[in-house]
Amino acid sequence: MFIEEATVAAILEGIRLGGYLDFSPFGWEWGAIDPDASSLLHSEGANNFARISNPRLDELIEQGLSIVDPEKRRPICDEIQEIFVEEVPVLYLQIDYWHNLFSAKVKGLPEEALDGDMVWHEA
Repeated sequence: MFIEEATVAAILEGIRLGGYLDFSPFGWEWGAIDPDASSLLHSEGANNFARISNPRLDELIEQGLSIVDPEKRRPICDEIQEIFVEEVPVLYLQIDYWHNLFSAKVKGLPEEALDGDMVWHEA
């Protein structure tokens, strides 16, 4: 692997064109409120950088988007995840490292800077 610095625009173009990048720090964004994987996992997804192409996966994604009830949608999302785990079309790496800076003027925030993510969970 050859490592080089590039602009975000060049990286995205390289990913979309294919064959240019062995690795990219871009990718996962499944949505916190609505589990919509179409952008990343559908064959025609705008951010399908891995070029995943699976007709069953496409069918499930489309079915899932047509169902509003979360409990009826759950089996579809479960099967999408099963296919993803079996095929491993992409290996997503996650790094959670946050820099939290707090002003002494603001009261009620975590005492330790590394505990800042709890502010979001409790809000």
